[in-house]
Formats: sequence, structure tokens, C-alpha cells
Amino acid sequence: MAPSEARTELWREMAGHLPFSFLPAEGRLVNLYLRTERLTLRPFRPDDARAVQSLAGNWKVARMTRRIPHPYPDGAAEAWIAGHDAARADTAAYPFAIDLAAEFIGAAGVSRGTGLDLELGYWIGEPWWGKGIATEAARRLTKFAFEDLRADRLLARHHVDNTASGRVLRKCGFRHANDGYSWSAAHGKDVPVRQFVLNRDPAVNESGPR
Repeated sequence: MAPSEARTELWREMAGHLPFSFLPAEGRLVNLYLRTERLTLRPFRPDDARAVQSLAGNWKVARMTRRIPHPYPDGAAEAWIAGHDAARADTAAYPFAIDLAAEFIGAAGVSRGTGLDLELGYWIGEPWWGKGIATEAARRLTKFAFEDLRADRLLARHHVDNTASGRVLRKCGFRHANDGYSWSAAHGKDVPVRQFVLNRDPAVNESGPR
């Protein structure tokens, strides 16, 4: 095994046991505990699985997401959480649990799509809707993507009928880019979506579409 490969394997092993993660390509440290005025964004733990299944299993939540199935199958949350360390080690995704007053209330994260861009995603349990939680979490994740992961551009999308998510993205500075269709696991089909974009360079944002 080459020295660089050995270092990557060591980073993979360590990532699940430390409050930060490595980016193997550059060897930089990335903080995995993010805080806002009210929230803590942290790595998921195995004991979060029951709450994930309960909150994400709500049709009102699942129907507005791309990847959450409905009905939510037993064991799916455990399997999803178990894959997080590998996803971070590969820099494919950085998922965060959202805690409010030490209570798990939702999820947010950034992940790599088919290209080089990172994409922001989030969902909040229904009991905490309308309290500005999604906006607060999305703003912190946007900062994380640009400052920690050094992304040049961040994408986000929402179902066309999810106007609340559109308001969240606009509050965070995202601009509408285009409309299209995307697969929804809960619906079992492609659904209309609206895609947004935010650039790290403010000048590019100012010259972009509204």
C-alpha cells in the first residue's frame, strides 16, 4: 500500500471516533460540531435511529424530500446512520443531526452530486415547523460548505409545492436557477422541483438570476 493510501485508510478509521473529519485530498480538518444561536449540528449516533424513523416517517415530511421512503421501513435509519463515517471519509456527504435544547428534531447536510458542486439538503420534524429552524440550520451549513469544504458553488432544490423551503433558501441568499424534475422516493416517481444556486463569490451572486 502506498503511503498516501495508508494515510487515507487511517483517516477513515479515525473519522468515526473524533469530533472532526479529514478531507483526504488535502489533509484538512473539518469540524463536525456546528453551533448556532439555538441549534447544535452534530454527527448522527446509532441511538438517533428511532427518532429519525418517527419524524421522517411522517408523510408530510417524507413527501417533500428526495430520498426518504414512505412508509419508512424498519432498519432503514440504522443502515443510513451506519454509512455516515464512510461517506465523510470519501468526502461524498456530510450529514448532521439537528439538536434543539439537546433534543433531536431533524437533519441537514451537504453532499456531492454527479458533478463537482455540493448540494444542501435538510428536513425538520413537523412539531418544529414555522420556528425558523430550517433557515438557521441552512445558514450554518452554507457557511460550513464555503468555509470548511471550500466549495465554490452550492446547489439546493425543493419540490415546487414546498414554498416554505423556497423561502428558506431565499433568506439564505440562494437564487432561483431553473425548474425541472427529480426522483422522489416517497412519491415513487419524478416530481417537479425548483433548483437554486449560491456562489461563494458575492459578485457572482449579484450578477445571477433572481
